[in-house]
Amino acid sequence: MLVCQQFRRYYSYALGTHGCHYGVAFYVNGSRIENFPKQHADNCTAKHQTTSQNFKRMVRIFKNMRNSMIEKRLIPDGVAPSYFIEGMLCNVPDDKFTGAYQDMWVQCFNSVVSLDETKLTTASRMHWLVRDGSSVCWPPANFHTFMAALKKYWES
Repeated sequence: MLVCQQFRRYYSYALGTHGCHYGVAFYVNGSRIENFPKQHADNCTAKHQTTSQNFKRMVRIFKNMRNSMIEKRLIPDGVAPSYFIEGMLCNVPDDKFTGAYQDMWVQCFNSVVSLDETKLTTASRMHWLVRDGSSVCWPPANFHTFMAALKKYWES
């Protein structure tokens, strides 16, 4: 069980009105972790719908590849958590989720490689995806390890 509290991130403080995003916060080793599960789920569902039901299929393929690479000891466990894989693929343009699965995988992979990793966001769109020093971000070293291993695994 995880003990958490309601969390609000305010983006507007206009007199008499305010705007905020609702999420949850919990603490790990004294550090606050902010999470926005509703936005994450809503954005993943919307992405799935706008990609002709291919987003979740592609996420599953990337996760299965990750699991296989872990089993074969090509990457250590924990390098590519599911949360970050979903976030990574949420940044891929919808038009890359077309064609046969092999073509779709190549289009998604190439899209991620061509994007500016410093501009990638989590699926919730509330945090940067790839950053050092934040417990809610994918460390760049792990992101690069995963992407290099994916490329090598695909080519083998």
